[in-house]
Amino acid sequence: MPKNQWAVAALALSILGLVTLAVPSVAGVIFGHLALWRANHLNGKGRAVSITAMILGYVGISIYATIFILWSLLLWNF
Repeated sequence: MPKNQWAVAALALSILGLVTLAVPSVAGVIFGHLALWRANHLNGKGRAVSITAMILGYVGISIYATIFILWSLLLWNF
C-alpha cells in the first residue's frame, strides 16, 4: 500500500515554519502542492494532510510577512 510521504513532510515543514522562520513554511507550501499532485495519483491518499499543510504554510508566510512589514514601518518612522 503506497503512502504519501510528501504530505507528511509538507505538514512537518509547515508546522516548523509556524514556530521558527518563514523559510520552512515556504518549503511546506511547495511540498504541499507536490503532495496534492501525488495524492491525485494515489487515489486521494494524503489529500487532507497536504491541504492542511498548504493552509498552515500560507498562514505562516502571511504572519511573518505581516510582522516584517510592521517592523519595517516601525523602523522607518524613527
